[in-house]
Amino acid sequence: MKNLNKLLLVSLLALTGGIPSWAQTSTFAGKIINVGTAATTLETGQWYVLYNAATTAYIVEGSDNTLGVSTTSPSGTDAASNAGYLVQLEETGTEGSYYLKSGLGNYYCNVTISRNNGTSATLATKYDYTITSFTTAGHWALRSHNLYYLQNSNGKLIGASARGSEGSDRDWALRSVTFSD
Repeated sequence: MKNLNKLLLVSLLALTGGIPSWAQTSTFAGKIINVGTAATTLETGQWYVLYNAATTAYIVEGSDNTLGVSTTSPSGTDAASNAGYLVQLEETGTEGSYYLKSGLGNYYCNVTISRNNGTSATLATKYDYTITSFTTAGHWALRSHNLYYLQNSNGKLIGASARGSEGSDRDWALRSVTFSD
C-alpha cells in the first residue's frame, strides 16, 4: 500500500510539472550527448543545444521550470540527467516561427526586458519564437513573440529590445546533438 501511494504521488507530480516527465527522460536513458556544429538550416524534430559564443554559455532548463544559462558544456554527459540542455523546434504554422521544446518536455515561455518566464508544460501561442539568421550561417537571433530578443545579459537570460549584432550576447548557435550509447 505504501508503494502504491508513493507511485500515485510521483505520478501526480509528473502530471503537474513537479518532476520531469518519465516518458521524455526515458527517451534519453542510457544515452550520451554529443554536441556538434552550429546548424546552418533549422529542422523540426532535430535535437539542439542553444549556445552563445560571446558569453560561452548554454541555455538550460533547471528545476521548477526555470530557464537559465550555464558555462558547462553538456557534451559527453548522460542525456537523461542533462535533458534540460536539449531543445527541439516545433512548427507554429508561421514560416520562421517555432515553439522551443526542452528535453524535459516543457516549452520555453516568452521573455521580457527584465526577466524570462521559464518553461511551461502547457503550450501557449505567446510562447512562439521567430528565428532569423545573422549574416554568417549558423548565427541566429531568437525573438520571443515578436517582442524581445533572447539575450544572455551577464549570466541572466532575459529579453532585449534590439536584435543586436552577430557575435553579441544575442547571437545564438543551435548546435546539433546526436546521441551515443
